[in-house]
Amino acid sequence: MGQSSSKKDPVLLEEGLTMEEIQAEREEYVNNLKIEYQYSCYEEKDADGCHLLGEYMEAIEKNANKAFELFQRNCEQNQHTTSCYRYALYLMGGKVCESSMTKALKPAKIACDGKKPEACKLLSLIHWNGESDRAADSKKAEEYMKRACDMDNSDACGFLHSWYLGPEHMLKYNPNRKPHMGHLERDVEKAVHYGDKACNFGSGIACRSMSRLYYVGDGVAKDKDKGNGNLINFYKKPMNPSSPRYLRRQSSSDANGYVPPYGRESIHTTADEEHLRVTGLRRKKLMTLMIWLGVLTLLVIILFAINITLIRVLQMRYQGMTWLRFHTYSDDKNGNSQVSSVHFTAQKIDLGHVVANSGKVLGTRDKRLIIHGSRVIVNTKENGTRLVLQDGLCRLENVEQFQVVSGINGKTLFSAQHPLVTIDRKIKQIAAKGMITNKIRSPVNENLKIETENANLRGNEGIQLDSKAFNATAKTTLLLKTSKDGSIRFNGKKIHIGNRWKVLSLSTSPALTASVDAFRVCVCQSTRPKLFIVNGNKPCSAPATVCP
Repeated sequence: MGQSSSKKDPVLLEEGLTMEEIQAEREEYVNNLKIEYQYSCYEEKDADGCHLLGEYMEAIEKNANKAFELFQRNCEQNQHTTSCYRYALYLMGGKVCESSMTKALKPAKIACDGKKPEACKLLSLIHWNGESDRAADSKKAEEYMKRACDMDNSDACGFLHSWYLGPEHMLKYNPNRKPHMGHLERDVEKAVHYGDKACNFGSGIACRSMSRLYYVGDGVAKDKDKGNGNLINFYKKPMNPSSPRYLRRQSSSDANGYVPPYGRESIHTTADEEHLRVTGLRRKKLMTLMIWLGVLTLLVIILFAINITLIRVLQMRYQGMTWLRFHTYSDDKNGNSQVSSVHFTAQKIDLGHVVANSGKVLGTRDKRLIIHGSRVIVNTKENGTRLVLQDGLCRLENVEQFQVVSGINGKTLFSAQHPLVTIDRKIKQIAAKGMITNKIRSPVNENLKIETENANLRGNEGIQLDSKAFNATAKTTLLLKTSKDGSIRFNGKKIHIGNRWKVLSLSTSPALTASVDAFRVCVCQSTRPKLFIVNGNKPCSAPATVCP
């Protein structure tokens, strides 16, 4: 017994070829067409070849951008009629470029002048449908539509028929008519003429409209026979391929091509025709939409899980978190106004930057508010007054006025404009490494005593010491120093200078009977007086270096 084959023998078709072989021949033929069109366009510079190459890119390779470039160049350089028509359709469609009826005027005019009825119809519709920046031109629309109708275009004759009837007498009047559309005066005679012509060319819409005119008697005498005759013509005549009801893919050479769906020949003006252009989602677009919806759903689930995790980790409640709570209370000082506050209940809170809208940061009653940081800055606003705590120093910056106010009675204890610091009588001693002030004074009839290991009194513009009795005592050295042009003045009933308390005995001049242990105080009689001392038994004379 012979073995049965698991595969069927290939079916032999015409000329003994299989379907695969026929398909391969067809693919080879199509590829050869591309080579032929490219050679005709680029080598022979043939306008028809360039147009056929554009149709090939559009229909076979589905490359609308390349087809648009070929139609544009062939129209602008070679004034090719059909390429200009296709170029105008692309400009109107807006798939590969921005939709512009104004830009489509020029190529549509070239194609219409080349006696292409579809181009004349398109040019007329562009003039009929104005835009916000371009008014409709009804006269030009009528002129070009007549040219298209004279070239036996049924749609053009049908448009003229409806235009001469007016928008009110359409089968279904659209009250939301665009404000920029053209308008022609009602002329029933012309409407009947172009309606009969369109119906004879096979326009079903025109046949039905003419039948309605005769049935109703809209501008013409009622004639049911003519009305029935138009309906009979509508059903007898084959559907015109150029009718909007029959969307035929038509090439420039009237064979083996198509007009892309984004460049249809007619511009719909009624609500029903506009509704027919609305299509559903294609399969690929629907799949893409479903994928994106799935991704968004997944993101929502992830974000929801993250939020739940944050709530559990931070232990959040309706008033806040465990260690951070939000409260609202009435402030008696501000007329029982509602004030919001943030309450930190933890022992330590680590915060990087805190902004208090109320300008207040308060601690717990009867407890210290301790702020730790390598550099603590307290400010009210950016580039405003701020308090800087750094390196053991407390520094106020950008301050025009500084006051210390009592928290009990609101009394000003210290003001930078009037820098007088009053020390309570209970305070007997103040210790500091250094003090910068312009005045220190003691109460009346009380002593002011300054004790230090090394005292340095310095005044940028001088030092003035006023008292009933002034005593400066130093263990080793008491140095009085002034600048080159400065001076030191002593004014008092008695002046004691020495290393111990001892009255300076002065002799009655010129006897010079004073002790040699004493000194005589002398003054240089010059433009710049100087004080100097000599031995008590010596006259007041000094070298030129001392008294010039």
